[in-house]
Amino acid sequence: MIKTAEVPALTVEDVHAALAPMRGSVMQQPPAFSALKVKGERAYDLARRGEAVELEPRPVELRSAEVLEVDGARLRLRLRTGAGYYVRSLARDLATALGTVGRLEALRRTESGKFRIEEAVGVEELRAAHRGEGQAPPLIPVADALRTLPALTLSRQEHREIAGRGSVPRSLMGRQLPELAGGEELTNGDEELEVKLLAPNGALAAIGGARNGRIERVVTFFR
Repeated sequence: MIKTAEVPALTVEDVHAALAPMRGSVMQQPPAFSALKVKGERAYDLARRGEAVELEPRPVELRSAEVLEVDGARLRLRLRTGAGYYVRSLARDLATALGTVGRLEALRRTESGKFRIEEAVGVEELRAAHRGEGQAPPLIPVADALRTLPALTLSRQEHREIAGRGSVPRSLMGRQLPELAGGEELTNGDEELEVKLLAPNGALAAIGGARNGRIERVVTFFR
């Protein structure tokens, strides 16, 4: 159902005031057109069939919200959010708080985790490089793409065993992590912690799983 309403004259101060209770850790109701499941079905499938979808509010975090522009019925914001945050829900709720209705017109993600848009390569640029037109754009090495994972550098013998036979070196299993990772505190209690296992030259050799600060298993090999 599409709703329409008059948009009141708004100022940046009005929008900031409406955003105030939405900042920080709050409960947010996801939009009906979302990938969340309702009784085994995706919510967007139900919504497309015209069925009523009422999703339970979920805890989310809006870490910061900057009002960049107020232009009549259009607002432009810069947001920093936690995982699982729905900007479409913010557009809906913010419009309600401002006494009208609204929708998300455009969304541009500029950062995700440790990755920033300045590091991104466009699809057309990749296609052109594939066709041999121009210089291939620099791509992030796999080890760097997993930059959020703690790293453990293998010995040359350990790397030979992993790279050559795809087997797990006996010397690796049960090894204490902190002493081999620059003294980092790499403990995560009883929960498994993913660790990237690097070749002596820094290339990614495997992904390991650690528990209570010790390597417990090797999950994936890279050759």
